[in-house]
Amino acid sequence: MDTFDLWEKEQRAQTSQEDMIKQEQSAEATENLFPDLDLLNSVPDELAEDLQFLQQIQKEHKELADEELLAKEVVSNQQSEEEQFCLELDAKDSQLLEQLQKEEEDSTAKDYSQEEHVSDLQPNVEEVILKSFDEEVSLSDEISSESSLENKQEYSYFSTKNKCRFNFGRSYFLALDIGHHSLKYVKVRKHGESGVIENFGIVQLSADEGEDAIVAALKKVQNEVKLKSLKIVTSLYGLEVNLKRISLPTLTGKELKEAVGWTARKQFVLEETPAVVDYQIVGQSVQKTVEHHDILMVAATETVVNSHLRPFEKFNFVPHKLAPLPVYLWNLYQKAAIQTDEDCVGLVDLGANKTAIAIIREGKLEFSREISTGGNDIIEAMTGTVFYEGVPYQLTREEAESVFLEYGFQDDSMEKVTAHQIPVAEIAVLMRPVLERLANEVQRSIDYYRESFSVKEVQKVYLVGGVAQTKNLKEFFQNTIETQVETFQFSTHFPLNLNETDAKVFHSRFLELAVAVGMAFDFSPTPNLLPEPLRKIEKIRLQKRLLGYSFLIVFIILGFLSATTVLRNASLTSRFQELKLQYQKYEPMKRRYDALIKQKNYLLNKQKVYREELVLDNPMPQLLKMISNLYPSRLALYQLAVASELPYSAKQSDKKAKSEPLVKLLHLRGICYRPSAREGLRIADFMMRLEESGYFSKVSLVSQHFDELKNELTFEIVCQF
Repeated sequence: MDTFDLWEKEQRAQTSQEDMIKQEQSAEATENLFPDLDLLNSVPDELAEDLQFLQQIQKEHKELADEELLAKEVVSNQQSEEEQFCLELDAKDSQLLEQLQKEEEDSTAKDYSQEEHVSDLQPNVEEVILKSFDEEVSLSDEISSESSLENKQEYSYFSTKNKCRFNFGRSYFLALDIGHHSLKYVKVRKHGESGVIENFGIVQLSADEGEDAIVAALKKVQNEVKLKSLKIVTSLYGLEVNLKRISLPTLTGKELKEAVGWTARKQFVLEETPAVVDYQIVGQSVQKTVEHHDILMVAATETVVNSHLRPFEKFNFVPHKLAPLPVYLWNLYQKAAIQTDEDCVGLVDLGANKTAIAIIREGKLEFSREISTGGNDIIEAMTGTVFYEGVPYQLTREEAESVFLEYGFQDDSMEKVTAHQIPVAEIAVLMRPVLERLANEVQRSIDYYRESFSVKEVQKVYLVGGVAQTKNLKEFFQNTIETQVETFQFSTHFPLNLNETDAKVFHSRFLELAVAVGMAFDFSPTPNLLPEPLRKIEKIRLQKRLLGYSFLIVFIILGFLSATTVLRNASLTSRFQELKLQYQKYEPMKRRYDALIKQKNYLLNKQKVYREELVLDNPMPQLLKMISNLYPSRLALYQLAVASELPYSAKQSDKKAKSEPLVKLLHLRGICYRPSAREGLRIADFMMRLEESGYFSKVSLVSQHFDELKNELTFEIVCQF
């Protein structure tokens, strides 16, 4: 702002000589037009002051006479209107009197009491007429007040609420463009690097209520969208908000932050003022073989930041991002992705109390300025006195707003009149000085930018904001400044998720909502003028929200598991009942099965025992064959057994029985009937043959007994394998 003022002083110094020449020429012209001034110069000095005083008194008398004539004309007009109104009342009185007389003539047959009643009504006719007139006047006042209220309600608009759905994992941004006249909001669901507009609204503010009006508007927005579940983005504006492009050597982290803070305090003259400073790296460059950061540096005093955040504190929530207004104008232009050949354009936001200018070259914000002239200044100028056909007219502020919105800026060639039959062109005369001052300031800003940044030209200027919708305003700017002027158009890069009615309203009022759209689509975390303690609060709230989401996920998982367990338990219980019935059905078969299993196990154990005791290489067949060949003919064999026992010799001694191992013995028991003396030889011969067979290591005669009564000889031979 200071550099712009210096440049302006230089421009004034350059044009001072031209102004002096013009003043000399005008002085010569006045001397030709007013020769009486020469007489005044020739008068002595002591009489010159008296003559000047007399001329001033004559001038004041003339002005008073003109005002007296004008007042008389106004009074005469009012008297004529009152006389006309009285004539109308007299006509109504005469009509009512004639009607009453007719009723009296028709009611001659009625009694005297009715005639007295009619005569009593006659003196009250005038009161009835005046009462009816007062009712008509009050009714017209009520209608006018209701119409003004309806106009205010029509200005505010809220789009239809979207159906509630599960928003976990979705990121929503809500832009709040808080102006002097209204609050605009746009809700966007982030989708990748882009987003979708899902809700919007415009809330009219009362200029008299200040912060309370903003808090009331925020409550209305809260009824439409849940503010605390969204990332709130809002703008900061004012002459104490600074923005500048700088270039610094490549640094990282804390060093770059300190360098930007030091540079901001030096260039913005903030050494002794508490301020909030932030930056955004917008590119890289090489200067004298050294890499530099191209940085967009922003700063604002803590007083301005805190005053802007005060309504949010009253509403008990903290915004997500707070950045200067030109940053959002830049983002609006970037996100719109306008297909154009211009590499240098300007965006002018025409607001109610201010006008913001942002100049963008090659996709980067290079210059911004704020002008303290807006739509309210135009409307205030329209409330001045207009003389038409010798009669003064003065519009109220509400009437001026209505004329401004309906007709815009009308030139002399347009023959339109207001409701009071005042030509709109006459009112436009009051608007022109303010509009020319505003257009000249825009032109001066462009000239300053071209000279300071060595730019040949700004190819195009786009108008946004509520005032930009004014009829014929674009044409006025086009004829006043030296740059092509257009209104900013809606882009398909701003997709809408709205119903048909809301979409039409959004398109028709896009210029009002354009800045809010630029805010809502700004997903970058920088630059952010939110104080550091409030950023920590936002981080803490984010952590709490994530913790809440974590608990929600755990609760959902536990609920799912418990529901699954309950369903599984019910299924298993049903299955158990079915199996129980089947078990009862097959229980006899089970008992039979258990008995068979028991018998099987018994047989398996018995088989095991037999396998352990059975010798697979049993020599019994051969032994029997051998014994049958060797056995004497007169002897009979009645028992043959094989057993594991102690040797026969060990059985004779207890000491040997403890140390000797078990051996397999073959027991042969035989008998001889009616034995002779040679039977003993036959038994001995049989034993010798057994030893010689090679199957036995030792053959012993264990016992031999002769039974005289039966005449039998029994014997037992033991053969050791």
